[in-house]
Order: sequence, then structure tokens, then C-alpha cells
Amino acid sequence: MGERANILLYQKRDLTHVVNHSGKDLYNYSPVIYTHWGGYEVKNVVQEVAQHYKEDTSDTNWEPDMRVEVERVFPKLLVACIKNGLQPSVFNFDMRKFEHELPKGNDMPIVADDWGTLLVDINSWSYETLDYDWSKANV
Repeated sequence: MGERANILLYQKRDLTHVVNHSGKDLYNYSPVIYTHWGGYEVKNVVQEVAQHYKEDTSDTNWEPDMRVEVERVFPKLLVACIKNGLQPSVFNFDMRKFEHELPKGNDMPIVADDWGTLLVDINSWSYETLDYDWSKANV
């Protein structure tokens, strides 16, 4: 059938300077990168982009392109997916529902039941795979 996979980047917001915040974590998310083919390669592509950031020694105050922020990492990851032949598509992700909690595999706007969704924390470059559960599907 295919080798479907998703990639979703996230980052916990820094709330140290926010007055009167609720004490709950707040998250920023990227759009969802989806590939129908080559899902087994998504971890390698994410690791490639992570390595680029880990090895770079530029001052991120002076090099905005190297800031580790969702809106700056996402295009680099998308380009890496293209260069690695994943033929990615991009889908909007309704972040409002997941402002205070991380999503599950079935929360994605497109099904990736072969390799799941790689949920990537860009602060640590750690990730987990969120599997799609057909028993919970609204079909």
C-alpha cells in the first residue's frame, strides 16, 4: 500500500516572563509533514536536521536562521524531506485543541498508520512515535 508517516514538531513555550499564567505547559506546533512513501526514513531525516543544529556553532542571537524555533526549523525539515525523496505534503494542524497537552496519533489531520507520527521536541531533539489506532478512528 504505502509507507505512510507524519512528522510534527513541537516546542514548549517559555513562560518564565508571563504574568498570571495558569501553571500549565503551553506548546507551539508546526504543520504536519506527511509522506505516503518512505516513512521508514523519517527518523533519519529528523536526525540529519538535528545534527545540523547540534554541530552549528553560530551565535543564534546574530544568526536568526539557526534559532531553534518551530517556525524556523520547520522549513529546514521540509527541505530535508524533499532532498531525501520523501515527496512530502503539508497539512494544517489545529493547535488550539493541544495548547496544554501533546496530541496522539489519531489527532493528526491525515492517517499515517504504517510508520505513525514522529512527534519531535525541537528543544531536545528527542522524539516519540505516535501510532494510529484504527479502533479509535471516527470512520
